[in-house]
Amino acid sequence: MIQTLVLNKSGMPINVVPWFKAMSKCYNEVTLPTGETVKKAIAIAWHEEEFLKKIGYSFLLPSVIQLTYSEYMPTKFVKTVPFNRKNVFLRDNGKCLYCGKQVTLSTFTFDHVIPRKLGGKSGWLNVVVSCERCNNRKGGKTAEQAGMVLIRKPFTPTLNKAAPKEIINKIGARIPYKTWLDWIYWNIELEE
Repeated sequence: MIQTLVLNKSGMPINVVPWFKAMSKCYNEVTLPTGETVKKAIAIAWHEEEFLKKIGYSFLLPSVIQLTYSEYMPTKFVKTVPFNRKNVFLRDNGKCLYCGKQVTLSTFTFDHVIPRKLGGKSGWLNVVVSCERCNNRKGGKTAEQAGMVLIRKPFTPTLNKAAPKEIINKIGARIPYKTWLDWIYWNIELEE
């Protein structure tokens, strides 16, 4: 699904929505308390390669929109990336941390460095990307017991700057589109 970054009136990222909701905001109007009618949002960047093609017409899809009426400011900011399947995959660059084999987001398995049956928890410091073969080989043992070595120890990825929690929860550790770089400017620290 192609997504659109939503900025408030001041230009701060506040949300990520599907492209069709962004199009709706750009083409619908709102009446302000002053009686003035304005568009709810203005598209300020476009997905250069993404078009909606319908009945002989094609439309560029908005990549970034700015709301014309919203004074909303995020109240929750975070410096750590949420622990989830996608973000673990991104942290480990989509490679098994035992054999180095490239895996896909849909086929990789989580491996608990300290197995759960030995008290290991599911979290940044104990979960790594593993191919199915290495995960089966290791089983419920530690890497040492299975005669395996981790390529790199797991770590918790952090942001250089605090970012709105809503945005981090939706896009995770990587900015998905180049057109967002002018508005989302945090850098992920992927090294310990």
